[in-house]
Amino acid sequence: MLRTSSEGLIVKASDFYYLDNYEKAILAPLSLESAPFLIGSYCFLGEHDKARSLFKQYEKSFSVSQKVFSLFHLGISYTRTSEYIKAKEIFYLNWNLRHSQKLGASEKFLIYQGLSFFRYFFSKHESSLAFAKKAEMELLRQGEQKIPLYEALVQELIGHNFYNLGRPAKGEVHLKKALAVAKENHFDQLRQELEANLLVYQSQFDLDLDKNIEKLKKLLVKTSELNDYTSAEIVLQISKLYLLKGQFKKANDFLLHNFNIIYKNDNKRKVAILNTILAQILLPKQQYMEALSLLKVAKKNLDDDIDINLLTPILGIEAEILNILNQDAEEVHQKIQKLVSKTDKAILNQIQQRQEKSLDAEENKEDALDSLFNKVKKKDLSCLEVLIENKFFYLVPRLFEVEGRKKVIIIHPKNEGLFLVDDQSIQYSENKLSKSQIKFLLALSSEIKSKESLIKEVWGYKEYDPFRHDHLVYATIKRVRKAFDDKGTWIMALGDDQFGLDPEVTLIIKTKTHESSKTKPAANDFDEFPEDLNFRQVKLLEGVLGNPFSSTEVAEYFKITRMTSFRDLVDLVDKGFLYKRGKHKSTRYYLK
Repeated sequence: MLRTSSEGLIVKASDFYYLDNYEKAILAPLSLESAPFLIGSYCFLGEHDKARSLFKQYEKSFSVSQKVFSLFHLGISYTRTSEYIKAKEIFYLNWNLRHSQKLGASEKFLIYQGLSFFRYFFSKHESSLAFAKKAEMELLRQGEQKIPLYEALVQELIGHNFYNLGRPAKGEVHLKKALAVAKENHFDQLRQELEANLLVYQSQFDLDLDKNIEKLKKLLVKTSELNDYTSAEIVLQISKLYLLKGQFKKANDFLLHNFNIIYKNDNKRKVAILNTILAQILLPKQQYMEALSLLKVAKKNLDDDIDINLLTPILGIEAEILNILNQDAEEVHQKIQKLVSKTDKAILNQIQQRQEKSLDAEENKEDALDSLFNKVKKKDLSCLEVLIENKFFYLVPRLFEVEGRKKVIIIHPKNEGLFLVDDQSIQYSENKLSKSQIKFLLALSSEIKSKESLIKEVWGYKEYDPFRHDHLVYATIKRVRKAFDDKGTWIMALGDDQFGLDPEVTLIIKTKTHESSKTKPAANDFDEFPEDLNFRQVKLLEGVLGNPFSSTEVAEYFKITRMTSFRDLVDLVDKGFLYKRGKHKSTRYYLK
């Protein structure tokens, strides 16, 4: 049905088009006058075949202005379906019409805007920005007659270019200008697209992964029925964030659930990004050949001259896999260098400036995430707290140089928690291990151990007494398994007297005396208590009763007499491990 105004006049396809209401625009009657706006609406709705067929039908009948309008949208259509040679041909057909005396400022706007859009897709952001500024000038020449939809589109494109030039603050300003115009004029589809763009960019530069995932998920529900291109962008970004959190299974499941959105969009870049993410999900599973196959598919969907920013990281992952497999990666590195030589000089300058700056996020506020990646690349452990705080767990194996290991336990350098890595996820547990528990893990990581050898190696007792010491071994196993959460089975019991660490597990500990993650500290690096302490005293110093505690609590916990507990406590006070406050029954013992 056609909408009528209060005066009873039929609203034309052009009216709906300029209101960003493409669904209603395509319902208008087909005519020479409406055809350009139907072509534009079909392109923005992703119905590319209909748009192209309609252009062929009316091409010879169009005026110069109608032809410029139609070619602008067809250029965008071919770009979005990754047919870049055809898109270039169309945009330059428009460019050759720029001197026609029959063109007004609106048509010249479309010519410059089209070339800016095309250069943007070629990652030539400085050039794209220059054309966008020319398009903006044509709008300014129209004064109050300028078309609000065009104003929103040019501000959006300027914003995208600034983001990709590594200037997110300026990019945000222009995207918000576009969003303000869209809201003021009730451009609902464009508004949703801009809100999605802002959130996607925010999630690329911001550190709060959980917040961004939830926001993007809510937005996906709103956009999935309206805009395939934007929906695909959101799906891929959410998957990247899950990957960055080290939640490989969630990333994989989310992609599988939303496959149809990616492929329905009919964009080769999106398919390439999808395959790249799936390849990265396979790396923790050590499925390297499958990952290489996916990367090969990703590269086939990209153009060496156009998709430089996407191809470079893909080749980087490929080189990483080849290094793990001890295969020659020289050819891949040469391809990377070749791509870098083609990269927009403005982007290279931005990278160089960042590298010359301090990597402190406070000094690089525009891109704290980029600063974080640089610190990880340099193996700077000072960034570990930021990774933990923001749950960027995917970067932890890279920081500790343990990529390619199937199962990994990483003890926090300050022993403030531990990372547990497998092919499903990277978890962080705030459960702190005592020094004797760390020594226990170190002992198990070298070979299968008996209770007797553990008692002597970990706790330093010269003689093994099962009645006195078995409880100490079993209690330690129980507490370490609890600290490992669902990875507790990594501590294996082989019969009644043999214990070991899962042979697939790599234990990583970095201490002040052992900074290399490839070197295991010796057990005596963690000596905490002298050999003459009994197991009860060791457990008290490990905090089994908290802090402070009384002699009565000690007696009840260990099921001993109060006199025995009193002797243990006096001995610890005399040796400087405890101090006491109060008198008689009010006496409390405090850990130093």
